[in-house]
Amino acid sequence: MGGLALMHCVVAGLTSCPGQPKLVRARIRCSTNVGVSRRQLLEKIDKELTKGDDRAAMALVKDLQGKPDGLRCFGAARQVPQRLYTLDELKLNGIETLSLLSPVDTTLGSIERNLQIAAIVGGLAAWNAFGISPQQLFYISLGLLFLWTLDAVSFGGGVGSLVVDTIGHSFSQKYHNRVIQHEAGHFLIAYLVGILPKGYTLSSLDALKKEGSLNIQAGTAFVDFEFLEEVNAGKVSATTLNRFSCIALAGVCTEYLIYGFAEGGLDDIRKLDSLLNGLGFTQKKADSQVRWSVLNTVLLLRRHEAARAKLAEAMSMGNSVGSCIDIIENSINVSDLRFVGAVFGSKCTDAVLSVESYCCDRPNPLLQIIYLVIISVTYYFIVKSSFAYIPGYYLSGIHRYTSFLAAAVGILLFLLTSFSDPGTIKAENVSQYLSAYPYDNIIYAEKECSTCKIPKPARSKHCSICDRCVARFDHHCGWMNNCIGERNTRYFMAFLLWHFVLCLYGTVAIGLLLAGRLKELKVVYILTVYYGIENSFMDLAPHVVQWLLGSYNTQILIMVFLAIVGMLLAGFFGYHAKLCLSNTTTNETFKWQEYMDWQRKLKEAEASAAALRQSISGMSSEKTARVKQMESLLSKITSRRCCSG
Repeated sequence: MGGLALMHCVVAGLTSCPGQPKLVRARIRCSTNVGVSRRQLLEKIDKELTKGDDRAAMALVKDLQGKPDGLRCFGAARQVPQRLYTLDELKLNGIETLSLLSPVDTTLGSIERNLQIAAIVGGLAAWNAFGISPQQLFYISLGLLFLWTLDAVSFGGGVGSLVVDTIGHSFSQKYHNRVIQHEAGHFLIAYLVGILPKGYTLSSLDALKKEGSLNIQAGTAFVDFEFLEEVNAGKVSATTLNRFSCIALAGVCTEYLIYGFAEGGLDDIRKLDSLLNGLGFTQKKADSQVRWSVLNTVLLLRRHEAARAKLAEAMSMGNSVGSCIDIIENSINVSDLRFVGAVFGSKCTDAVLSVESYCCDRPNPLLQIIYLVIISVTYYFIVKSSFAYIPGYYLSGIHRYTSFLAAAVGILLFLLTSFSDPGTIKAENVSQYLSAYPYDNIIYAEKECSTCKIPKPARSKHCSICDRCVARFDHHCGWMNNCIGERNTRYFMAFLLWHFVLCLYGTVAIGLLLAGRLKELKVVYILTVYYGIENSFMDLAPHVVQWLLGSYNTQILIMVFLAIVGMLLAGFFGYHAKLCLSNTTTNETFKWQEYMDWQRKLKEAEASAAALRQSISGMSSEKTARVKQMESLLSKITSRRCCSG
């Protein structure tokens, strides 16, 4: 399975190593409106691919690329940052590399074993039924061995693979579906990263009909002349290598996401490994490339699961490449922007996506501005609605000044947390942080930051948003537009505590102000004397609340808002206080949780492996007994024939 034409030129002897891969950050942006011009050009692309003119087909694709009614998804994949990802980070994204990168084709393996058993049993039955002599049996065995050798040498095992694959597709619907999904993954990822598929086959028999060759299995072929030109020049660019890696692993990633493990794609993994070795990659660098490719490919497949499912259905029906591309373009949408795109057009959709990328993918002061607006507007409404009643029955006039001072201290702590150094690690001070905390060799091991190219101290982390290594990293806070780390955690904790006190102060102060108004206006006296309401809490409460909501609704709303925010801040401060008292961080909490989950899964896997070994041992014992029975039967038949002779 796989058959990636892009992989056919793994060149031995390549010594040049690609440069640092460039980060590609683009969103899949697709229009739901399909123009007639696109369909017509896709038909032309199909014709050029059928004629074998890859360059003409690619030229047509580039003419359509990025246009409103063209191929807006081609090469527009939003990829994860290129850096060294640990196994823990992959597990955090729900990826078990052992299940993904160690495919075992149990279906075809089972078919091959069953065919071998059937051949042995059939041979014994024929020997017994037709009276075949040992000499004839020897010649038949020799002929079969010759045919098997001829197939292996001349066709690369193509005939045997054709037989097994055809039986698998005919008798195993699960195997048939798995192959389709596998190739749909290759097709979709190639298209999204900017490699044009030029054809696909879903079985060895299909490949024999289309290509006229026995040593071609099911697979997807691509327009790869640019890749071949780079290979022939002896240097593969980082962009091309990234595309190649993602396409190579797309099949196994698709199987892993659907079935929880991969069976096919071992040949794809071997070819990728051969290419990386040919490029002179060290084991560490090769592991980094593979892990990034796995994470990037899995996230793309998850994001566009619906498109992959529709593509697989179209491929199962034998649709042309152009038709499959049209299905991808129609299936990929930004669901939360469909209305925007339909009403305002693609330019507005692109603008919204650009804003979303600015807000979520890089440092920006948006939440800082929102914080300043919230605290300023809240204080303004408090001044406008409540200062007229200060001093009051329960509040003295000093609260006009203490409220301003409390808000000013809150803003000061906010600025300290936002603009203070969280503990940025640089080449000049890395030795200081290396000696601060020891490595535990569990969640922190001695290694180099692949981005900063400096040793990575224990308890530190490279923030992908700020693009820097931070000592004793806790988390990146969007409200502060800053990381929380070794040197500004105290400001952050003071900020949380003070704002909780600030909300509590505001809530209590407004409550006392309203209670003072009740007292000054003698509301309870009026309700009991003039309206005849009984002087009890249960009878007075509804009327007092109604009066407060009608007369002081602004103060009530502010008090409720401050109470809710205060409770949220209290919970957040309590959580971080617990972390500080236990000398841990938010980042480490998640890392330890992932490590414990991994240990639990490892124990489960070991228990399953032990059970499997025990089961295989029992099967081997049973098989040995059967073989002995057959040998006994064979010896009896041989002795009987010798006596009759």
